[in-house]
Amino acid sequence: PTLMTMPLSVAAAAARGWLAALQQCDARVTPALVLERLSAAITPARRLRIQQVAASRTRFVAAAVEGLYDLGNVGAVLRSCDGFGVQDVHIIRSATATYKDSRPATTGAHNWLTVRQWENCSDCFSALRTDGYQIAVADLTEEAVSLEQVELSRKTCFLFGNERLGISPQARELADVRFFIPMHGFVQSLNVSVAAAVTLHHVTRSLRRKNAADIALSTADQEELQAEFLLRTTLRGSPHNVRDCRRELGRLFSREELLANPHLHQDSF
Repeated sequence: PTLMTMPLSVAAAAARGWLAALQQCDARVTPALVLERLSAAITPARRLRIQQVAASRTRFVAAAVEGLYDLGNVGAVLRSCDGFGVQDVHIIRSATATYKDSRPATTGAHNWLTVRQWENCSDCFSALRTDGYQIAVADLTEEAVSLEQVELSRKTCFLFGNERLGISPQARELADVRFFIPMHGFVQSLNVSVAAAVTLHHVTRSLRRKNAADIALSTADQEELQAEFLLRTTLRGSPHNVRDCRRELGRLFSREELLANPHLHQDSF
């Protein structure tokens, strides 16, 4: 069985990571419980690193890519997001290419990010706006403003388009802001992964200099992210089916505790 054959509620949770998938299978799973029962499985140094990274993460800024066909570029964008503390990444699929992890380019960065995939920019933008984001797209049209002019007083997702064609007409039409990176040479564009790195560095640095606390995650969100990082540190890969989730519940609960949950099949343990 695969993610596609899981119950829809569990499959949707699994796409968000281990913690959400386990919570969907057993409501007793909480970030605090994960941290309490699994922290002994890692070194104190690793535990401290998880705390530090979670404290530096932000969801005030998000990143998105649309229609990239070079998987190395996708991986490089993910690596930049991890490096600059941008937790959420949205990947809008191309009609001619299927996204897959580009592990050599990410150097494992994909393991520590919340990555969502979309079939079109309309659905992606709708979800982002529901979460309170404005959408800024990298564009070279006359209507675009300089990156420094993008208003950063509200949550913003920065979108970068196809290596050759740039953003799609639909993304351009639906965007709230179009921006460009000022350049002073003969060429007027950067590689998409470089453009993403420059943009995310500028934006996160500017916001943190102004007031880092304003863009930091809440205490509860940091604890949730720590639990997810801990699960990803001690487990391999992502949850692919209900059996994966039940197996990992066995690391959090005793057999007696598991059998006390009426929503789980007792013969699975």
